Amino acid sequence: MLKDKYDAWEKYDLDKNLEEVDERTKEEERDRLHSKLSEKQASLETGAIGSELMKGEALDSQAAAGNLKAVRKGRKARSAKPAPVEPAGQGAAPTPSTAAAAPAVSVSAAPDPSPSPSAAAPSSPAPAPAPAQTPPPTTKAEQAKSRAASLKSACEFRESGKAHAKAGKFARALSDFEEGERHLDAYEDLLEPPPVPEGAENDENAKPTRSSRDMCCGPNAGELKRQQQQLKPDPLQPDKDNLGVTLRRDFNLNSGRALLSLGKYAEASESLKNVLLVDGGNVSAWVARAECYRKMGLLTLADLHLVKATEIDDVDKNAKAVRAMNDKDLIVQKAQQILGGVDGGDEDPVKVEINSRKSAKELLEIAMAMYKQGNVIFREQFFFTAGMKYERAAACVAAAEQILNVELPETLNSVRVASHLGVAASNLLRKRDLGKAVEHCGLAIKADSKCVAAYLRRSEARVELGDFDGGLDDLHKCIRLTGGGRKKKGGRGAELARKDIKGRIRKAEFAKRMFRGECSWA
Repeated sequence: MLKDKYDAWEKYDLDKNLEEVDERTKEEERDRLHSKLSEKQASLETGAIGSELMKGEALDSQAAAGNLKAVRKGRKARSAKPAPVEPAGQGAAPTPSTAAAAPAVSVSAAPDPSPSPSAAAPSSPAPAPAPAQTPPPTTKAEQAKSRAASLKSACEFRESGKAHAKAGKFARALSDFEEGERHLDAYEDLLEPPPVPEGAENDENAKPTRSSRDMCCGPNAGELKRQQQQLKPDPLQPDKDNLGVTLRRDFNLNSGRALLSLGKYAEASESLKNVLLVDGGNVSAWVARAECYRKMGLLTLADLHLVKATEIDDVDKNAKAVRAMNDKDLIVQKAQQILGGVDGGDEDPVKVEINSRKSAKELLEIAMAMYKQGNVIFREQFFFTAGMKYERAAACVAAAEQILNVELPETLNSVRVASHLGVAASNLLRKRDLGKAVEHCGLAIKADSKCVAAYLRRSEARVELGDFDGGLDDLHKCIRLTGGGRKKKGGRGAELARKDIKGRIRKAEFAKRMFRGECSWA
């Protein structure tokens, strides 16, 4: 027995045990902090709903008291009014004014208890007041009650969506989160606008806003950049002034998770990005967005998100699990790159998609998914990977068209054109493989002969390759497509576009003369 105890002590790893204790302590501290923040947010939401209801009731009471004062004031004014003078020779006959006033006095007094039809009229609902005396459709009291109802509905839909997500009903959960966000919009639309700082009356960016949609998603590029620069690894602290922001953060986070479970990775990534713009310390958002990128095959970008998540919380089990899966995928990806040529090599991508034995519907679904993923990746400035996504999207649309042997509708054709333009833009920004940019611009023009953007990007690629005549030819086609230089056609936007094109023509002509040695600096 004593020997067994000694053996147990010899196998005991003190350092490992201390690490486990330290990890459990950190987990307990994190859970305690999250619980405290959740309780504070729930208290603020309940308090805001109660405050709006009390405000509405107080305003109703004030309005009732004001009406009562007005009625009393009117009675005093009528009693103080002198009696009209009767004309001579009329005797006791009532004047028109007294005859009209008599019913008013009898109505204000107690009604006659006799069961005649005329006596039953006062017990029925009072008729609506005249249009001139009708109050506005929505009073301040009604606005306060509507704010309370909208905020309560938003919170209820959030909890209902969480319950559905826990039960695995992600489509229903997503619908609840979207409906809750609409109620949040209605709540914020009824809030009184904040005061505008002095001197900022004409500055749209400087004006304060109560809309959490603007705060979470960025009303413009400058605001979005400022939010990204202020991204801090600290949890968002609930406060009565940012109640809408914390609620919309919850909707974006839960919607992102639901979209991820439904396989809509591009939409999930955008929703989770809105969370991180206002709550940079939200580990769940970092991990979920890493999983989105892992599913899209962007393993390096996923790894960057996981590194950020573990920096904020080094004991998060979800982050460790996704990190392990991402590391395995990275090993497989590197092995495939070393082997090379396993995906068909330089074979025509359209033929590859046709030979995959997928139906036209499946190919079009893949095309839409690839196009959306390409947009997300392009905004993250991973241009090589974005170009690959766009290229596959265009190939899938072309393959579906060949399988169906019909001309595709305008909506799908626009996806194909945009995908070809995305490939061109990705290569132009990287300043590599400009020949592919020219090729895909040509395919975009083949699908839409009036696409000005395709001619512009092909002209830029051709000038970079030294084909000045081809670039100038594309620019002159742009001029013809935007109205041939006539100022009135197309409005102000077309006029500015033509001005930009003419500036590009001058630069291309100058580069052409420089290349051929026709410029003289004397």
